[in-house]
Parts: sequence; C-alpha cells; structure tokens
Amino acid sequence: MKRIFIGVLCAFSSLPAVAQERERRFTYSAEAGIGMPFGTPKATPVLLRAATYYHPGDRWELGAGSGVSFYDKTALIPLFGEVRFGLTRPQRLTPYLACAAGYSFAPATGIDGGLLICPAAGVKWRLRPRLRVHLAVGYEGQKLARLKSYADPYFSTGFREKLSHHSLAIRTGITF
Repeated sequence: MKRIFIGVLCAFSSLPAVAQERERRFTYSAEAGIGMPFGTPKATPVLLRAATYYHPGDRWELGAGSGVSFYDKTALIPLFGEVRFGLTRPQRLTPYLACAAGYSFAPATGIDGGLLICPAAGVKWRLRPRLRVHLAVGYEGQKLARLKSYADPYFSTGFREKLSHHSLAIRTGITF
C-alpha cells in the first residue's frame, strides 16, 4: 500500500511544466495546521503537508500528498488522497468542501501508523491568477499503535497500546 501511494505521488509530481502552462490542470499546495483535541488521548497535533492537485473541471480538485504530523512526541508521515469541491464557481473568495483519507507511517521503531481521515470545509482566496491562500476547519482522525514497555532488575513486560486521536483541525496554506 505504501508503494502505491508513493507511485501516485510521484506520478502527480513529475508532469512536464509545458503541459501545466498550457492547460493549468495541475496545482501544488503547501499547508500547516494545528488541532484542538477532544476525547482521549489529549494530544495536540501539528500538521505540515504538501500535495499536488489535478483539476478535471472548474469545481473539482483531485489530489495526492504527504507531509508530517506530530502527536505527543510521535512523528507520523501521512500519505493521503484528497477530493475538493468548490461550492461556487471560482471567484475571488471560493468556499469549498474537502475530504482527505489515507494511511500514516511512523519512522520510529515500536510505533505503527494507521488510518487517517480529514473532512473539512474551507475558503480559498485568490491573490493572483496563480496564487491562492486557503483556510479550512474540519475533523482530523488518526489511528496508531505503539509498544509500551516496563523493566526493572527483576521483571520486564510490554504491551501494544492502540490510540485513536480525534481533533478539530484548523489548516492554512497556499496553492500555486
């Protein structure tokens, strides 16, 4: 599954610049965000992401991306696909709905990533013909499992802790 996501991400990122100038069907986005946790555990996520989007029409954007997410001293690398739908035709301010879903991998040992889902509602503000700023508010759900262990001179034990982080995420970024 990891190879499929990496292949899709590379396919979107390696398109020729000439085709982009002519049709303007592909855009790139970078965003940062923070979450306000609800439920248990109470870890505040920090998100950094980059994605490539294909525009099959005026209102639709289909994208693939990656980044890094930090959950309570745990770093995860998400690979996700995202669909965005503009609620109106593109204007100076365009509201949209988005949903990203994917899987996160952990670079550290003893930690397994898990399912990632991020539905959101936001607005895009056009600054220049090819530069937009966006702001989105939505839900961020991330599952992961980590190995917890305890040892002293006489006894050693370990168990697998399954976590499910839920938060209200606020993300902002640029699209060019």
